[in-house]
Amino acid sequence: LDLMTSTAYLCMPDTSAERDLQKVLQQLEPQITFLEELTKMGGAMRTVLTKILTNQQTYKELSMGN
Repeated sequence: LDLMTSTAYLCMPDTSAERDLQKVLQQLEPQITFLEELTKMGGAMRTVLTKILTNQQTYKELSMGN
């Protein structure tokens, strides 16, 4: 399920929570698209992304600038 499908699915939000989710997805679209482009670079990049996004310590160090 990609972002475009998610956004299309949420075109007619029924609840406040769904409207909030739609807003967040729209705001994050550039970042999600960027991550999708990085994954198209191949297996090595997917391995790096997986390590960074699933390892709390690595993520914390990178996001804190350490």
